[in-house]
Amino acid sequence: MVELRTLRAIVAGLRDSHLVRIFVGVATAAAIVGVAIPLRGTDPLPELVPAPQAMESADRTFFPRGPVRLGAGSRIIVRDAGLRGVASSLDEAFWSLTDVDVGLATTTTRLEARDGDVVVALDPGLEREEYRLEVTGAVEIRGGSPAAVSWGIATLLQISAYESGAVLVPRVRVRDMPAYPFRALVLDIASRPYALEQLQELVEFARFYKVNHVQLRLINDDAVALPTSSVDTGRPWRVYARSDLRALETFAAERGVTVIPEIELLGAARALVSSRPGLFSLAEGHANPRSVHLARESAYEALDSIVGDAAQIFPRAPFIHIGGLDVSLRGFAADAETTEFMQAKGLESLAELQRYFTARVARMVSKRGRRPLIWDLPPKGAVPLPADVGILARGSSAEDVAEAVSDRRLVVNASPIPLDITPDRRGRTTELEAWSPLQWRHWSAEFPTGEALELSSQVGVVGGAMPVWGLEGFLVLPALRRRLPRVAESLWSGAARDGLSTRVDEADATVMARLRPARVYARGRTDPEYDGPELNRADRFAEGVVVEAEPRVSGDRVLVTLDGSDPAHLEGRRPGA
Repeated sequence: MVELRTLRAIVAGLRDSHLVRIFVGVATAAAIVGVAIPLRGTDPLPELVPAPQAMESADRTFFPRGPVRLGAGSRIIVRDAGLRGVASSLDEAFWSLTDVDVGLATTTTRLEARDGDVVVALDPGLEREEYRLEVTGAVEIRGGSPAAVSWGIATLLQISAYESGAVLVPRVRVRDMPAYPFRALVLDIASRPYALEQLQELVEFARFYKVNHVQLRLINDDAVALPTSSVDTGRPWRVYARSDLRALETFAAERGVTVIPEIELLGAARALVSSRPGLFSLAEGHANPRSVHLARESAYEALDSIVGDAAQIFPRAPFIHIGGLDVSLRGFAADAETTEFMQAKGLESLAELQRYFTARVARMVSKRGRRPLIWDLPPKGAVPLPADVGILARGSSAEDVAEAVSDRRLVVNASPIPLDITPDRRGRTTELEAWSPLQWRHWSAEFPTGEALELSSQVGVVGGAMPVWGLEGFLVLPALRRRLPRVAESLWSGAARDGLSTRVDEADATVMARLRPARVYARGRTDPEYDGPELNRADRFAEGVVVEAEPRVSGDRVLVTLDGSDPAHLEGRRPGA
């Protein structure tokens, strides 16, 4: 059998001589007598996470031409004005990985693409999240929406090889779209402070694995982190600046990711209640510190203002999540104001009061053109819920999920096992690879799904969400690196495909080069292999620690200062200076 790699190597050095025709003739003769010679390169196709629906080689020449090289002189040609932000995120990624400053061409339909260019365009013939990536002489990405083009960019970033000054892209054709339209990461940013840069890093990480929603839990027991005039701002918690939250939403939109604000208004709302107890709490003697007053008109007026603030701060958000986690109605039955309110509204039980509250706050969301989301369905009762209320299902029974599906509601799987990441619990990678969006299981057997729940049909389930609870911002990415890609695979591809562990490792090397350009090693700790939830706090030092850093991309340098100043001023100095 003629080995094409050997043949290619010989021909590469003799391309212009008559010997080329001799070798080609030998190869042709070998094919005639039945010797197998491939018509394209023997290099395997790139491995991706999540796995695409279809990918094939775009190089069918007898002597494969090798990868397309993007470097100095390459351009990103934007065919549609709405893609300029998405294209700029690709330009930024190329620069961070290779120091290549790719030119961002003016939006035009007339500029001809040349070899080494990247063309991004909308294609009305594709579904909203469907994209096509074709790498021949140029790289072309077409999508049914800006988000779909962003998924094509994520694929491009994964399949490429990087070296200082160049991006090498294999010649492939990819046709791809998700199995589930709702793929979310939930961040509890009220419980623990996150820097804006950390949130941007996590959005970039989500985009890389085609996770299209990042839900920010802005009100919970610990804090009211949403800037709103309805809450006493003198409380000892961090309130995020409106400008930072808007900047984050814009940053996310340029990467195809939508930000969903979550404002816990019913269950774990201790901070909200304590901020204005005269407005939100029950009468003295019947206190329920974790629930706002469900039977006070002035409280509803304040909640409407909070919903309005969330809608104004996040103008692109298609959803607003209004909470409902760990609801307790303790104290309401003995509250005279609640009894009077329920009689006036014709509510016969506290379950109906909870449904009334959920429906009323949901309509506050709907009137602002957004879709309301809640954690699980409230207890059964005569009060109907608006048809547009979607649920992130956690502890729901099979009956509740079936009810939501039959009502044609949006149902998102937020199963605590194996999706939750907490300071003391997180799913094992084997559990995540076996998980399906049709499976639920709770940490506690007291919940209806403690044993397990699995639906037989995908109908009604639109996706899944991985929640991160109670972790410091800098600990979240390490916890997600081996977990979110596995969830993304099930949500995008429909199920985990073969070789997922290897593919995750390869993809992680690329995404970490983008997010964390240097590897940092610490020697001298007594427990260097510790992988607990509070990694930094569990470190123990012996006599001393040696910290080493090396760049992930060949040719880069690591610049370090010890006084907190920007290392940029060290550029140009000799090593060690």
